[in-house]
Amino acid sequence: SLERGAVSSEILLDLMSTREGARAAEGEGCGETIPANAEVIVGVRGLSVLEGKPTLDLDLRRGEIIGVGGLEGHGQVALLECIAGLRRAPTGTVHVGTMTIRSQRDAARAKIAFLPRDRKSEGIFAPLSVLDNVTVSALGSFARWGVLGTRKRIEVAGEVTRRTRVKMAGLDTPISALSGGNQQKALLGRLIATQPRVLVLNDPMRGVDLGAKRDLYEVLNNLALSGVSILMLSTELVELCLLCHRVVVFHDHAVSAIVERGDLSERALIDAMFSQRRLETST
Repeated sequence: SLERGAVSSEILLDLMSTREGARAAEGEGCGETIPANAEVIVGVRGLSVLEGKPTLDLDLRRGEIIGVGGLEGHGQVALLECIAGLRRAPTGTVHVGTMTIRSQRDAARAKIAFLPRDRKSEGIFAPLSVLDNVTVSALGSFARWGVLGTRKRIEVAGEVTRRTRVKMAGLDTPISALSGGNQQKALLGRLIATQPRVLVLNDPMRGVDLGAKRDLYEVLNNLALSGVSILMLSTELVELCLLCHRVVVFHDHAVSAIVERGDLSERALIDAMFSQRRLETST
């Protein structure tokens, strides 16, 4: 695995092996630019992540990847948790259509799926198999008359682990026997098994080897192209520049800038991280 900041621009450009990834490397972003009139999937209105701080308005559109960046502990995790229904904001609302997201149950009903940062303590169920780990969040869809359908579970687990390119001996392999990168791919497969409209990802490339990063980049890009909306926190500036249509940057528990695709660069993100400027509202 790599330490934070150890991924150079050259390595990331090499990893972005798909056609869309190559275009991203040329500055065109992940897939096509999202039209301003594209369907809004998540609407954030008047939201603050800390009492007394400036508020944020934000629209996450269908097929859009919005990055979230900032210095550690400046409020970006709180934004993810508010959208995923894990935290109540001091002010403001999160909507998916006509539904207000106030809890994890609301988020699940709205098809919002959340990937935690620490896969070992918050993600995987270490004693269980890949099959059990991948399907645990979608068990209701496999039950009929109160009985779990094993064949359907195996079919779905096989499909999502192929999509996420999990390298394993079989679905009955204990997830703890997989490498960190393959564990992360299995966890992403768990989210895909729920057929999400929105993915909220907390530093999904953290502690992942280069080969797994390549696979994860392609999976996320393909999900966005299929219409899934993605909100992704990353500690890698280059990663935010290459993968995202735009990036929300936090400084001191408020948004200092929303950097659009055409303006994305490491320098622009660094400047925003240390900026005293605040956005009262932005969409």
